Amino acid sequence: MKSKIHASLLGLVALGAALVSPLANALTINVDGPNLNTDFPLAAYGTNPAALQNRWETDVGGPGNYSSADIKLVTGFGGTLTEYFKVGNDGSQSGPLASSYSGSSIFNNQEDFTISYGSGAFVTGSPIFLYVKDGNNSPIHYIFEIVWNGKETINGLNFWAADLNGGTDNGAISHVSIFGTSTGTSTNTPGVPDGGMTVALLGMGLAALGLVRRFTR
Repeated sequence: MKSKIHASLLGLVALGAALVSPLANALTINVDGPNLNTDFPLAAYGTNPAALQNRWETDVGGPGNYSSADIKLVTGFGGTLTEYFKVGNDGSQSGPLASSYSGSSIFNNQEDFTISYGSGAFVTGSPIFLYVKDGNNSPIHYIFEIVWNGKETINGLNFWAADLNGGTDNGAISHVSIFGTSTGTSTNTPGVPDGGMTVALLGMGLAALGLVRRFTR
């Protein structure tokens, strides 16, 4: 009898995990690889290749910071584009959504970064461009077109890392920006289920309690 209870409860736990797990998703872009250029396979950049629609590596414009107009010029996008968020390697954060992504940072000798959503308005729509800039090292500018819900964490690894240049320092991240076309609003924080998810989890908890009472009579 106890084995039936345990099996039922385990099934409910597994279902709950399946429902909640998408909230923990993250997009990771790792550029640690040989011969980083326009021929390098896009899938090799990320653990979620489907989220990486396109990418550009360029020195066009030199070491100057790219504006929305520059991103449009390189990518060929013809619509209205806004730099919603920017984090610098000195910890500074700016843009209309700076408070929404206040947990973001650049670290590990300025080779890695994380974009972390907290609460409030978020980037949405399509396209969304992730812009990673160096100083004078080639490529100076990385641009990634990503499929992103504006809330999942974005991790960047090994940008201009030392091991990509024969063991010598090959630059560092100057700043990372998110360019998009629109924003959304939410009162939910990452990792916290929305109202529908809460009801579903509560229902599973009550079902589990009912099973326990049924089989223990």
